[in-house]
Amino acid sequence: RGRGREGPLAPLPLSAARAALQILFLHRQHNAMRAAFLRSCDAARASPGGRARVTLVLDNLRSVYNVGSIFRTAETAGCWEVVTCGVTAHPPHPKLKKTAFSA
Repeated sequence: RGRGREGPLAPLPLSAARAALQILFLHRQHNAMRAAFLRSCDAARASPGGRARVTLVLDNLRSVYNVGSIFRTAETAGCWEVVTCGVTAHPPHPKLKKTAFSA
C-alpha cells in the first residue's frame, strides 16, 4: 500500500535466505560433532582391552568404608586408576585395606 521496499513482505526473501543459511550451518555443525563423537568412540575401542580408560576421582570422602568399597568396585569394573584427594583416605590405611579386601 505505498510502503515500497520497507513493507513487511519486502524482507521476506532476505530473511528466508538467512534462515536457510542458519539451517545449513547448524546441519554442518551437527555433522562435525557427530563425526568427532564417532572418532572418539573408535579411539576408545582401539585402546588396550577395547575400553576407554576411566579414572575415578574421590574428593573429600570421609567414610573409609565407602572408599574401600569404591576401590573394590573400580577394580571389578576395570577402571584405569582411582585418585584420592582432600580428606579421602588413601592407601596404606588399615581400615581401607580391610574394606577393600572384603574382610
